[in-house]
Amino acid sequence: MKKAVLSFFIVLFFLFQASHLFSQMYILNEDFNSASGTTPPAEWSNITIEGGSEDLWHFDNPGEQDIGFPMLAPFAIFDAKAVSDNGQNEEVALETPSFDASISNFILLEFDHEYVKGTNSS
Repeated sequence: MKKAVLSFFIVLFFLFQASHLFSQMYILNEDFNSASGTTPPAEWSNITIEGGSEDLWHFDNPGEQDIGFPMLAPFAIFDAKAVSDNGQNEEVALETPSFDASISNFILLEFDHEYVKGTNSS
């Protein structure tokens, strides 16, 4: 009986250790729940490079765009047609906080995106 219990715990220990071999660690995982209007999450930057002061990323879907799965609200959107449809050039940046990806040789960068080309856009 003692031998069976000891064997059970040894197997359980090794199963627990093996389950951690392929575990995930997120360096940056943002769902934009803490963002609002044009205010990005903490430590993020919403930067107008070219254009008017209203040319920023939004987190409130100002043009009420129908965004499909896998994106779910809230999300980051630059909707020039809804916010600044003035025919002028617009270039904006949404920057994450810096992070150290040297912790592993296997880093996966994944994000969902959709690009709808507007008039004279690239």
